[in-house]
Amino acid sequence: MKKLFIILVSLLVTASVYSQTYKIDTYYPELGGYVIQFYDADHTHGLVIPAEDQGTHTDWKGANSLISNADNYNSDGAKFNDWRLPLASDIKIMCEAYARNNLKGINFANLWLDGYWTREENVGYWISWMTGSGNFDDIKCVDQRIVGKETLINVRAVRNF
Repeated sequence: MKKLFIILVSLLVTASVYSQTYKIDTYYPELGGYVIQFYDADHTHGLVIPAEDQGTHTDWKGANSLISNADNYNSDGAKFNDWRLPLASDIKIMCEAYARNNLKGINFANLWLDGYWTREENVGYWISWMTGSGNFDDIKCVDQRIVGKETLINVRAVRNF
């Protein structure tokens, strides 16, 4: 009977950990960053960005090295080894999160100024950037542009949860 009780309690604890729901544009230490998108209706899986850039003025090869270095994350983000360069669609989600102006304490200056490396390739490597007056009501999420892999731009990782 005691064994059955222990098994049931273990199952309940496991189920509650894996069914944690999250809020968009909120920082979660247990996820290593800010939730900026959900992949499911019950808000248990989605996309996370770290609180800081992983590097600036870096070529594409260097970007991949920066992503995998735990020293380029705060203590929460450093706990994870599944960070990756974002897809172009992830950069658009970052831009939309920035436009919502809800991410307190996060610096998106490099998204505004130069853009970020992505992992797509099409006769070069893609970045995404924004234009606007600096007023959150006027932010535009613009399509990507092609740059050579030696171009020096910025790096911010993403991870799925």
